[in-house]
Amino acid sequence: IVGDEENQAQFVYLNEAGTKLRPGKSFRLLEGDEELDAEGIATDGESFYITGSHGLGRRTGKDQAARFQVVQVSADGEVTGHGSLSNAFRADPLLSGYFKVPLQENGINVEGRTFWNGRLFAGLRSPVLHGKAWMISMLPEDILSQSIAHDTHSVDLEEGHGIRSMSTCRDGILILSGAAAPDGGLAPIVWFWDGERTRDIARPEGIKGKA
Repeated sequence: IVGDEENQAQFVYLNEAGTKLRPGKSFRLLEGDEELDAEGIATDGESFYITGSHGLGRRTGKDQAARFQVVQVSADGEVTGHGSLSNAFRADPLLSGYFKVPLQENGINVEGRTFWNGRLFAGLRSPVLHGKAWMISMLPEDILSQSIAHDTHSVDLEEGHGIRSMSTCRDGILILSGAAAPDGGLAPIVWFWDGERTRDIARPEGIKGKA
């Protein structure tokens, strides 16, 4: 599935040779015109979970309800459920003080999503606290019921780096890190996280961003 960060998504199929893409069904994620701000899509092998940033609008500072949703989509493109990570963030002793705080002030902003060991991991661009980046993980049923049940994970990255993307691999998660602050200026790094420790495995040269 590919999305436009707003309110639309579409299936795209890759041929067996891995050389051509074929567009498939497109569909709306939410009613209304609010922006979901979906920056990542993850699957547990049965459904897709399209997660909003759970943060205030970066440029406007607006508190839009759509950004705080997780949309469950079936393999045939039907929206089958809605949930949220909001109650988990509100209940977290460390992260609650950064919920609905602007990104410019180290507020919560989800950018990485992936499934590992049956749980959805949500990686935070921000906040960076005690020199660490952070993730929470939840079971799909707890997301859809908007439960507070979750685990919090710290990740050792370089100073000023937050989580910008994640992907599951054998025995762990690949993390793409970049600047947590909106003014950017830090080169991206690829890390491997085994659930406890991180190690950097790639440092692309000549790339700096301000996204």
